[in-house]
Amino acid sequence: MGPDGDNNSTTDGIVATKMEFAVELRSPCCVSRVEKALQELKGVSHFNIDLSTQRLIVEGSVVADTVQSLIETKTGIAAVLLGQGTNSQKNLGAGVAAISIGNSGVQGMLRFIQTDSTSCIIEGTIDKLPTDDPVYLTVHQTGDVTSGCNSCGSLFTSSS
Repeated sequence: MGPDGDNNSTTDGIVATKMEFAVELRSPCCVSRVEKALQELKGVSHFNIDLSTQRLIVEGSVVADTVQSLIETKTGIAAVLLGQGTNSQKNLGAGVAAISIGNSGVQGMLRFIQTDSTSCIIEGTIDKLPTDDPVYLTVHQTGDVTSGCNSCGSLFTSSS
C-alpha cells in the first residue's frame, strides 16, 4: 500500500532507499494514523505496515529521520529505525559509526549506505555538540583506527 510513485526516483537529490522501523502499534487505529501521515509525506513511494509484528517498511527518496520524526509528531506513536538499504538486489555495503567527544559517551550515530558504484548515503543524528569550539565532521578513506586518525587514510572527497 502507499502512494503511487517510482521506487527509483529521487526527491531533492535523495537516493531512493528502503527502511524498516519498529513502530509501537497497538490497534488498527494506530495503523490508520501512521498510514495517513505517510501518505502526506513527499518522497514516499511505497510503505507496508504490519500490526502483528509492529513493523513498518518505507520505500522512497526520503530521509529516515524525517520519516521517524513525522510518525512520532503527527501520530504520537514511537518509531525506531531498525535498518536501511537500497532496492538493489546487489549488496554494495553499509556501515554505522558512533560519534563521541572525549569521554562523553555516544552522542550520535551515522549510517553509511552504498547505493550504487558511485554514491553513498551518509545520514545520522548528532546531539549535544559543544557550543564553544567548532566541530568538524570528516570522512576518511579507510576505517583503520589502530593509530587514531593518523591511520585512517586521506580525507575522502568527491574526487577521491
